[in-house]
Amino acid sequence: MSKGKIKPKDRAKGLKKPRIKLIRPVRVSGVVDHELTALFNPHVAHDDPVAHPAHYTSGKIEVLDFIEDQGFDYHIGQVVKYCSRAGKKDAEKTVEDYRKAEFYLRRKIRLLEEQR
Repeated sequence: MSKGKIKPKDRAKGLKKPRIKLIRPVRVSGVVDHELTALFNPHVAHDDPVAHPAHYTSGKIEVLDFIEDQGFDYHIGQVVKYCSRAGKKDAEKTVEDYRKAEFYLRRKIRLLEEQR
């Protein structure tokens, strides 16, 4: 299949994007390591709804990697997560995502005030 072309049988199934074949996944102790597979196959589109959901990987750095890099605790990690995915996972729930972020931020503030 040439790059960027949709096969007629796929078009008939309603596919709008060409299929991209994965090169053999990298396995560690018999288990597929998705991070290593993506690292060794950078040209392959990687859509993993469990390890790398599209609504958390829209920028140059994955949200989870940023949260871990910054050492955020649970509450602030949730704030970052919900703010960064707002409107991407489900456009109709954008306000709900911001309210969830607000919930965790208010909870964190309350905990900090109680520690004084």
